[in-house]
Amino acid sequence: MAVRGRDTAATAMATSALLQLARLLGEDGEGCKYRVAAENTAAALVKDYLAVDGNAGFPQGMLRGGCFRRRPDSRPQDKPTHDVELVFGSYMLLESLMVLDGAVDPSRI
Repeated sequence: MAVRGRDTAATAMATSALLQLARLLGEDGEGCKYRVAAENTAAALVKDYLAVDGNAGFPQGMLRGGCFRRRPDSRPQDKPTHDVELVFGSYMLLESLMVLDGAVDPSRI
């Protein structure tokens, strides 16, 4: 279960941004530290929050741990939760993993 105060969707977005910084600064030079940070962050997301084999009742491949907070004027049944998939988080993780794997050119993200 996700820990309160964490948001995997935001973390996946940051991973993508780190890869973009690495590309812009040159992965062999100044950008190397950003590439390493992106690799470590993506690995932590996969290890701790990516649903595998339907664990915890989540479909395989879903990035869990997204944080959704309702607006004060929302419906009562729209309660806040801290362990949901936010589709843009799953997408950003997939995109980052594809860049790290070499399947997508980092200049295309």
